[in-house]
Amino acid sequence: MNSLITGTIKTHFQGLTSQLPSGFKEYILKHSKNDLTQLESVLNNVDCIEIGTTNVCNRKCISCPVGTSDIADKLTENAVDYEQFNRILANLSVFKTRSFSLSLHEYNEPLKDADILAKYQMAGKAFPLAELTLFTNGDLLHHSKKGFYSIERLLNVGIRHIRISIYDSSPAKSKVFKRIGMDMSHFTEKENVPKSRTEYSHQLNYHGDNVLIRVLFLSTQQLSNRGGIIVSDKPKRRGLCSLPQRTLSIDYQGNLKMCCNVHHMEEGADTWIFGSLMNTPISHILMSEAYSKMRDNTSVGNYQDLAKCQVCDFYQKTSDRRAVVHDDIELAEYA
Repeated sequence: MNSLITGTIKTHFQGLTSQLPSGFKEYILKHSKNDLTQLESVLNNVDCIEIGTTNVCNRKCISCPVGTSDIADKLTENAVDYEQFNRILANLSVFKTRSFSLSLHEYNEPLKDADILAKYQMAGKAFPLAELTLFTNGDLLHHSKKGFYSIERLLNVGIRHIRISIYDSSPAKSKVFKRIGMDMSHFTEKENVPKSRTEYSHQLNYHGDNVLIRVLFLSTQQLSNRGGIIVSDKPKRRGLCSLPQRTLSIDYQGNLKMCCNVHHMEEGADTWIFGSLMNTPISHILMSEAYSKMRDNTSVGNYQDLAKCQVCDFYQKTSDRRAVVHDDIELAEYA
């Protein structure tokens, strides 16, 4: 019996029965060892999971469909409640013993969710080996103002990687370092030429854990066209894309999408949404004919049946995502 079978049974059937995604046991019993080996291979490729908890943002950026397309007019102040969020986490419990990056965002500003800190705590308990990551535009960060989030509050709930995106501003003009109460000189500067951005990175030690804080200065004119939603002069498809193989992108309704560059409110969204974790076991979705075909085709650069991929200018190689190395940064203490 392979490791997926033993690991899944142990994870799903010992003490977790009340929260388990229905159908997983049936899947184990119905499918052959070869199918399960294939499923384990799919799970092993995943190193990043993104879960949206709300669908709103405080900004209207020209580089984002939430800010510029017809989608912006359809958004409401909706957020996933605790029961729904717990259902999504339980459905993903096969990842409980795996290491991966977990962020609670999807075309939104996570800190607009009033319950975001509690949800990060829930996620940390569900996936103790995951690196909890926050993607934010930084507008709601401040070291001391009431109603804002300090770095300390974020670290207290287990977040260990904070990525702050500053759009169309220079490091010299930005007040982000002052707002978060950290000295810019403590950060290591790097020019990311392929992605046309300046990055500032700082590693520190927080109660024995390594923490990475990154401040990225981005040009909205240089970002992805988000699967063709955003008008762009950049050249289209330049090579293989790893996103469908290595990431799971889940919106606030629990929908598993093809990747993070598509939106559930777009016209034709049903062609790149493969099921909802609210009511369908993740195993069923990942091994479905539609999802398997999409994953296999993108892995070899076959976009013939994937209209979104044909017009997308996003390109991410394994070498790109591992390019940011911080071995030369001395760890600081965060009190």
